[in-house]
Amino acid sequence: MEEAAYCIGGLLLFILPNYEQQLLSIILRL
Repeated sequence: MEEAAYCIGGLLLFILPNYEQQLLSIILRL
């Protein structure tokens, strides 16, 4: 179970920065 939690945490750390960049680009276009 702990390994799965680490895996999910790593995915969030990888996805969130890219997600924030996409949101910023969308906001700047508006």
